[in-house]
Amino acid sequence: VLSNSDAQVIGAELENGTSSLVVTDIVEKPLTRQPRPPFTMSSLYQDALNRLGMSMKEAQSTSSILFDKGLITYPRTDNPVHDPVSRRAIRAAIADNFGAEMVAPYDRYTTTKKKAQGAHEAIRPTYLNVQKPRGLTERQQAMYQMIWQRTLASQMIEAKGTTRTVTMVSNGGTFSTEFTVSGSTYFQHGFRSVYDPSSGDDATAPLPELGVGEIITVSSAEARAHQTTAPARFTEASLVKELEEVGIGRPSTYASIIGKLRERYVWSKPGDRAIIPTVTAFAVHRLLTTSFAVLIEDSFTSNMEERLDDVAEDKSLRRSLLEDFYFGSPKVVGLHSLVAEATQSVRGEDMYAMMLGVHPQTGDDIILRAGRYFGKSASPYIECGETTVSISDHTEFADLSSDAVLRLLSRSAPRLLGNIDGVPVFVRYAETGSYLQWGEKGILPTGAKKPRSMSILKSMDVDSISLDDAARIFSLPRIVGFSAE
Repeated sequence: VLSNSDAQVIGAELENGTSSLVVTDIVEKPLTRQPRPPFTMSSLYQDALNRLGMSMKEAQSTSSILFDKGLITYPRTDNPVHDPVSRRAIRAAIADNFGAEMVAPYDRYTTTKKKAQGAHEAIRPTYLNVQKPRGLTERQQAMYQMIWQRTLASQMIEAKGTTRTVTMVSNGGTFSTEFTVSGSTYFQHGFRSVYDPSSGDDATAPLPELGVGEIITVSSAEARAHQTTAPARFTEASLVKELEEVGIGRPSTYASIIGKLRERYVWSKPGDRAIIPTVTAFAVHRLLTTSFAVLIEDSFTSNMEERLDDVAEDKSLRRSLLEDFYFGSPKVVGLHSLVAEATQSVRGEDMYAMMLGVHPQTGDDIILRAGRYFGKSASPYIECGETTVSISDHTEFADLSSDAVLRLLSRSAPRLLGNIDGVPVFVRYAETGSYLQWGEKGILPTGAKKPRSMSILKSMDVDSISLDDAARIFSLPRIVGFSAE
């Protein structure tokens, strides 16, 4: 591991010519990439979200429209296999559009190890030689094009090429340092000419022709620090992938699952696809893990899916399934018992969202709570002793540092700036921002029926705003002149 100062020295010496790079080794390895299987509903949604920037709701509605127009097969499928008749038609379409040499020598994806409901085959266009149907919007056309490309690519020949790794050693500088760089070149693009996976492990840029012993001229060098990072937040696409991997839900339920989460328990910043849990979500999670842990385990959900499959094959099993779920069995506690126990044992004060620490002056616990009705009609709030301050349910926990929380608590009461015309002016704080209030009950500005409120200008610091600043704000709106007309 290099220190930052040593790395800066190496970069500077390479850039100013004090140190040079010499090629010491070149290793070439064959590269083969296989096409991905045809689309299921899950993989279609993931690519629609990642490639086309669609939301889950838009992906679902767009695929439904394409199906309703008769352009694709039934999209609610988890079966990544086309039937033999479809595969023959796909291979014929490849030969017609790209040449017989692009057709794989054998049928691909004829079976699956994954347990899938086989009522519907993998998603494909109904007319394989129609690449650009008429009457579609730009977004609908983009999804159809993606389905068409993935369908044909699934039965095409593999991509082949070479990965070259070059090793270079620095000479003449303070340190002897080894560098490696890899690049790939395809001589047979195969399915990639139709559908490029664009995955992180796929081909990189090709390297120039180099020989062992060759000296490399360095035009610029930059030392960059590298740190490991926490796992990325879920997006709708990665959440669907996770649901599929752990066996939660069916393809037809993914959109409704995420839709329900969006209603109350998750949110996203404008322009950012990452999913962030609400304050309410943390409190609900605490309740579920405390009293209903058995019902939210991944294994419970996947096992329930398997039992529902059994019910679909034998209707007589339905009653026993419902009885086991509600009343329990020798191995599993039933819902009736869980609810009864929770009703007796759960206290509202225990269902907070998170402990944020201890107040340094008072010693009181600082607790983040979800609000009385878990987001329906009461906003979350921070509680410290007798003091409470409301915050938005869409608050990121990274923003609730110790200093930020103490500032919020100190602002729980309005701050008096002074009087204008004998009427008090306050700075008040709310979850949506700070504002000025002129007047209070019984003491109002002349001619006003209630206290006047004005937003604080973005250019002003709420902590240092003065009475003169407030007077200027309350003078708005004012006439600045008249037009020539």
